[in-house]
Amino acid sequence: MTKRIQKYTQAGFTLVELMIVVAIIGILAAVAIPQFMKYMKRAKTSEAIESIKALSQGAQTYYEDEHTVGGLPVPRQFPGGAALTSPVADSCCTGAGGGKCVPNAADWAGNATGSGTAPGSTMAR
Repeated sequence: MTKRIQKYTQAGFTLVELMIVVAIIGILAAVAIPQFMKYMKRAKTSEAIESIKALSQGAQTYYEDEHTVGGLPVPRQFPGGAALTSPVADSCCTGAGGGKCVPNAADWAGNATGSGTAPGSTMAR
């Protein structure tokens, strides 16, 4: 009968042993979770930097392809020597008429093809 009692007493873990294991797992989790979060933050930051670099290189390549002809840069739309003047008197740009402007088709004649000028513009063509 003593063999039978000894057999059952050696069959499992005590409550104290299980509590110690749970405490050790809790301590490891308390250390590991912040480290894992820090690792994830670093990984996402480096991924974002790489994505921005790729976007920047793509934009630079597009700009170089679209704004050069035969390796030479395309001139700017507005020449450096052209000066802009103040708006024409009594136009909607000067604030007359309560800040609202009624369109006048004669002011914009020829702009559909790019040959006209905006009202009040004195830029040389």
